[in-house]
Amino acid sequence: MRIQNKKAQTGHGIIWVYKIILLLLVSLVYAVIIYNMFYFKCDIRSAESVLLAKKTTNCLINNGIIDVNNFDSNTLKKCFNFDKEQLDEYSISAKLSYKDFSDNVKTGNTDLEVLCGLKGKSPECLSQSYYVLSKNNTELKKARLDLSISILKVDEKYSNI
Repeated sequence: MRIQNKKAQTGHGIIWVYKIILLLLVSLVYAVIIYNMFYFKCDIRSAESVLLAKKTTNCLINNGIIDVNNFDSNTLKKCFNFDKEQLDEYSISAKLSYKDFSDNVKTGNTDLEVLCGLKGKSPECLSQSYYVLSKNNTELKKARLDLSISILKVDEKYSNI
């Protein structure tokens, strides 16, 4: 039969308490790091608005020329494959103007343009202007195309970028 030192047993028990506290502390730090890594929200609306502007101009302008006869909201809707739910998150407005002509075409949630520049949960807004040639039947004229794009949503599925 072996007799153990009672003081040694007490010291050994105290060391286990410190080991458990250290293990809990390391687990807590690990959980905080993982939480921050997976729940970080990245706002990519500014990049998305630039890409939508490029896609809009590529759709409306062919070789630097806009056909006035095809400048309508149906043409603008054909440029994008948005479903009804997505259209509530976007606003795309194109205004074509020259001396005696001005036409404004909009698609999506047009109320978003009013919210641009407000503080709080406001949409990301982008305005760009292009100088193009407009074709009305066979006549070419210098024109200006003003694009206004507003995006309300923040896509949470893109994280850790």
